[in-house]
Amino acid sequence: MIEKDLAETGDAKTMSAANAAVPSIFEYPDFASYLRSSLEALRPAGAKFSLRNVARRVRRSPSLLAMVARGDRRAQPELAAEICKVFGLSSGEAEFAEALVEYEHARTVAAKSKAAERLRSLKPRHGDLVLDLDAFALISSWHHYAILEMSCMVRFVEDPEWIAKALGPTVSPTMAAESLRLLTRLGLLRRDGAGKLTKSASRVGTPKGIPSAAVRSFHKQILMRAHQAIDRQEIKDRLVTSATVAIPSSIVPEVQARIVQFRDELLAFIYEQDLEADTVYQVSMQFFRAMAEAPEAPAVAEAAPPSRKRRECVAKVAEEDD
Repeated sequence: MIEKDLAETGDAKTMSAANAAVPSIFEYPDFASYLRSSLEALRPAGAKFSLRNVARRVRRSPSLLAMVARGDRRAQPELAAEICKVFGLSSGEAEFAEALVEYEHARTVAAKSKAAERLRSLKPRHGDLVLDLDAFALISSWHHYAILEMSCMVRFVEDPEWIAKALGPTVSPTMAAESLRLLTRLGLLRRDGAGKLTKSASRVGTPKGIPSAAVRSFHKQILMRAHQAIDRQEIKDRLVTSATVAIPSSIVPEVQARIVQFRDELLAFIYEQDLEADTVYQVSMQFFRAMAEAPEAPAVAEAAPPSRKRRECVAKVAEEDD
């Protein structure tokens, strides 16, 4: 398409420059950044590839196209297809663009995962985009982090059958094998001098840019496993403790910060131990509003502050276990 339009102007030099300037869509993690880069790269080619003219050729308003390029609006599949035609993308490139749009529109973790696999199949080499998709897969299923930590165990066996048996019936040997490949691609597992597969960093956090739906799914999986542990594990192997307490909403941020600080201090204590790891535990903390919402209370006389006895009662409840 670019060659045809510029050939009509008789400017072969400009045509060659435009073809060289169009970036490869395979290098972009989303359609918006590809469109934005293409418009900027083609600006020297002349008015034919200005935002206004591209918008006219795809029969959309310049303001809409600008919003899509900025990422303020997601491109619909039909619009993405028209833009691919204007930029002269091959059928393979256009299919990849379609998959990018599908990935961006996916609302559930299952739909995101399906679109991610399609993108992976269309771009088999390991570029930045593939790593982004791997990062999404990492946080989408609880067992990846569990296997990563298992590699720190002194008696860890690099065998999918052994790993699956250790994690329980919800993880198959096939899932374990794919997890080892995923963790290796992300650089989270590496081979030491003796050739043993081991964790490459002491702590691994949530990758940046992961959709909130994937993070929520991960936390739901962890809570479900905590629910199962109450029935399946002995008290000596677990600790489940909770407290319900009335607090001023103004201190919620401080409470959240203290919980995170405690978690970090606890993990630091664990990592500082000069002992060989022989099992894997999940440390999970929840702090959420017990009420469905926080309605405004009717005007009443100012209540007296809680008594010392009331505060001691709350502290006692917080310490109770099982």
